[in-house]
Amino acid sequence: MKQRFSLLVGFMLVVGCAVAYMIVASSQRSGSERETGQSRSLNVWIYSEELAGFFDRYEMEHSGVNVNLRVFRSWKTLYEELLTAVSANAAPQLAEIGSTYGVMQLVNRGAMLPVGERIGPELWKRVSEPFAAAFSNGGTAWAAPLGGSVPVLYGNRNLFNAAQVDETLADWPAIGTAGRALTKDIDRDGRTDIWGLVADANMAWHHLNMAYDPAVGGRSEEKILDSFERWREYLNADRITPPLQHQMAASQFIYGKAGMLLATSRKRPTLEKYIGGKFEFGIVPLPGEPGQADLLPEISGLAVLSPASEEEDLAWDCVRYMLDESVQSRLMRDASLIPARGDVAKRLLKSGELTERENAIMRLKDRFAVKYPTVEDESAWNKYSGDQEWLESSPDVSPEALRKRLRH
Repeated sequence: MKQRFSLLVGFMLVVGCAVAYMIVASSQRSGSERETGQSRSLNVWIYSEELAGFFDRYEMEHSGVNVNLRVFRSWKTLYEELLTAVSANAAPQLAEIGSTYGVMQLVNRGAMLPVGERIGPELWKRVSEPFAAAFSNGGTAWAAPLGGSVPVLYGNRNLFNAAQVDETLADWPAIGTAGRALTKDIDRDGRTDIWGLVADANMAWHHLNMAYDPAVGGRSEEKILDSFERWREYLNADRITPPLQHQMAASQFIYGKAGMLLATSRKRPTLEKYIGGKFEFGIVPLPGEPGQADLLPEISGLAVLSPASEEEDLAWDCVRYMLDESVQSRLMRDASLIPARGDVAKRLLKSGELTERENAIMRLKDRFAVKYPTVEDESAWNKYSGDQEWLESSPDVSPEALRKRLRH
């Protein structure tokens, strides 16, 4: 018994020494990695889930780099939390920034570091002007653009064919006519079974696109009135679109309950995934004048945030990686984003690599307007979002009441 007890004690001592050695060795190895820069962490916030794979690949291709990725549901939720984090000095080193609003608010808070020469002049000159302008103010770029999207119309070709409707949709009257033909009460119970037109939750962005006037290089108040009046008719007179159902719009289209979907072009991969072979659908651009740069894109950019601490160089290295041709070439296929690099977009259009739908989106790059960020972008977005909700919550609102509300 004593011999066995002695053997057990001896065994436990050996195991204990081995564990202690492993702990010390691991501690020494971790300390060595910190000293030599072999193990480094990069905290990144994004709102485009499709971009997550690119950061995963960056981590895989850079030994010793750990990318701590946090994905938000939208630019709105990321932006709101980022403002709080900046105030608490707890911002990540790198964040995806949306161009639709909030850029100047972040700049004025000193939240973003200027791009300057950090990505190199040769690389920067390959970025198309509308992309570079989206995050520039006073000659300084505050984020590096990755890619962009625009509002488009997705059309269910099966429903179009059944209704004998032309899917070219050259102007807004044609869209209204198509919507009326596509709207159906199949079982005649007084409730709409198939809507002619549904729209995602970015109605403020859609209105701003419909109201952009290339002649003045900005928003036309008269066109804003026309855009809202058009939607008032869709809701109340034509009854081709449902009120207050924007969060369900994509699902309604996927399940064949809507003939047309007004949504961001980055929705394409999701629609393709869930529609599968249930029906054929195409992509039609918003109506516009030929040869005019009349679309306001949503540009996704990467900003290095202040302070980026000792990992600032790593953050800029990641930004440069995202602008590399190999990454930019995959943006349309993987994330349905038109690449910021004009040379890459041009090559892809000529390559024959893109699908019909990808080509339809990529060709819209020539309609991108050059727009610089302003402090007023956020208030305009909030106002038109509120006006749209009011319109949809107010049955049979008059044109006069709508115009009064918009001018308030």
